[in-house]
Amino acid sequence: YIASKTLPKLLVVRTLQRIKSGTWKVEENEKVEEEQKDHIPSDETAEVHNNDGDDQCSDREIAITKEKCGQLALEAAGLIDRGGAARLEQARHLLQQVVEWREKLLGPLHANTLKSYATLGFVLYKEMKFDAARCQYEKAVDGYEQVFGLANRDTLNCMNSLAEILTKLGMAREKEAADVYRKCLRGKEKLYGDHEST
Repeated sequence: YIASKTLPKLLVVRTLQRIKSGTWKVEENEKVEEEQKDHIPSDETAEVHNNDGDDQCSDREIAITKEKCGQLALEAAGLIDRGGAARLEQARHLLQQVVEWREKLLGPLHANTLKSYATLGFVLYKEMKFDAARCQYEKAVDGYEQVFGLANRDTLNCMNSLAEILTKLGMAREKEAADVYRKCLRGKEKLYGDHEST
């Protein structure tokens, strides 16, 4: 994962403030400059500075935010398991926040971020928002392929889901779906050989 000392302190401070206040969305009219003026760092948060003078966050603050991401992801998983349109919508909102935080904290190629893309794609698929689901699964497949390669179970599962979504999108995406299914089959042959799952 990305070294924790490179994350700007302002991001973590804003995240922790949102967690404590119970607000998850940033108001459109908020200005980063105003927060920088109003925020006076405590001794705990003002530990690390780089050569450019930019504030950096402490490992403790990052750990708290990562833990909160994990809790939100678990809560979303519980909502998905219970089903229903309202619960899926709640799960989608939680997962969108988790994806945003994990992209910033861990980077887009971290395994947890990639899993979050796939889970959000699954929720969007269940809500029949196929274009949005396709985008999330494409990010997951691209990341999994870059990091783990084609002969990886998570890569192949996401690839299979992506192909299914492309099929649901109709005639315009049929060729693309067939290409993804073929690529998935090649990966399964590499991973499993002549096993029944291929």
